[in-house]
Amino acid sequence: MADGLYSFLAEEKGAREVVGVGFDTLSQGDIGFGKSREIYDKQMAVKLPNRSPQTNMHKKNFETAKRILGSKVTRHGITTYDIDPDKLGMFDTVFYLGILYHLLNPMLGLAKVRSVCKGEMFLQTAIDTDTSDKPFMSFTEGGLSVEGMNFVDYSHWWTPNLAGLKAMIRAFGFSVIEELHVDQANGYALLRCE
Repeated sequence: MADGLYSFLAEEKGAREVVGVGFDTLSQGDIGFGKSREIYDKQMAVKLPNRSPQTNMHKKNFETAKRILGSKVTRHGITTYDIDPDKLGMFDTVFYLGILYHLLNPMLGLAKVRSVCKGEMFLQTAIDTDTSDKPFMSFTEGGLSVEGMNFVDYSHWWTPNLAGLKAMIRAFGFSVIEELHVDQANGYALLRCE
């Protein structure tokens, strides 16, 4: 959910109910452990020197935007792994954007999303640049270097190739309806699934 941009847009476009999920503190996320986590915290201290490692700017930004917009969007301070249809309900449309590669267990993440999705899912994720038709997923040991930024994303764990991503989606009963944007050369995919 991050700052809630797509949640607010969905509400503006007439969605009857909009529910967002996003963790409240960095310690809830799958951001590196041990040495990786120490390095991540040091990088963030340099980038945002006045920010505590437990501060979640996305939550604060969401709350500010909600107040300014007079929005009724609901936000739950939980992770993907905590998604539960008994607590959140079922949804016609789910936006699952920029989350999959941040999960230590992306298959569990997809299972949790599937448990609340009775319609379509829009999924955006990083993909491996390999164009093989054989499904696979590569593990990003030690994080992903962000080109030109002297920064390593220690919350980037797994990167499927496009065939692997589609296989993962099928494993949970979704079908890829449309490839909205796929850029294998730069490792990016946005898919519409049902």
